[in-house]
Amino acid sequence: MTLKEKSVNIENVAFLKYLLKLELRRLCEKNHMAMILLMGVGGQVFALYHPPKITKKIHRLFNSVKTNLPYICAQLRNRRMEFSIQRYIHGTTIMAEVNMGVVLVCLLTSTSNVGELNEMVSSILIASKVINHILSNRALTDYNKKGYAEKINHELKELNRVLFEELFHKTSRYQKNMKILKEIKGKLESVLGIGIVEQVITLALNELGLSPRYMVKKDWLLLVRHLIETRIRPTIGDVVAERLIRNWIPEIENKLESFL
Repeated sequence: MTLKEKSVNIENVAFLKYLLKLELRRLCEKNHMAMILLMGVGGQVFALYHPPKITKKIHRLFNSVKTNLPYICAQLRNRRMEFSIQRYIHGTTIMAEVNMGVVLVCLLTSTSNVGELNEMVSSILIASKVINHILSNRALTDYNKKGYAEKINHELKELNRVLFEELFHKTSRYQKNMKILKEIKGKLESVLGIGIVEQVITLALNELGLSPRYMVKKDWLLLVRHLIETRIRPTIGDVVAERLIRNWIPEIENKLESFL
């Protein structure tokens, strides 16, 4: 993984387990599901994701699903069905076969109309194909993604991007950049006041086409000069602006050098 790229070219299948959990989370949160599980036809749970709070209603729905799972999986396979929707007293389940012996089980405790269910089913079918790719231990290279439908390729690409974002946040470069950003905000607050600093920083970053998480030394120095020239000089004056250039630029340079 390089910091110059905004995606991870996953040649190492060690990332695939993380990808599986990430895909379940994305599917669950996007469709406001109560719980989502990757299960074997015998009832074993290979992976799952759910919001922090699990209610008794979700537990009862899960138990109903577990009891009927072998029968529903047999229906999916024997009738060559893409998915199955089952309604219980405690909620609704949507299931899709990922591969032989593995099924994606989505639990819903809220009432959904036909339009919402159709959209959910579409997401689940895409996710089942994505998860099958992950379970096959294939990396997310263009070669391995050949032959997939556009929506499946898009989801795999998004997974790759989100994985990079989440792993990047754990790197020392990201942590150092956040410290630099905090220092610049503090300097601006001492001149402009606390109220408008967030807005000023956001506008300046947009104008320069920069993102703090990926910035390098020349980007930070460009940002500082831009802030002084466009936000401080026009409102506070040349004397203050020149003093800040003399003081802030070397200070930020020294801070950046200390991180190397």
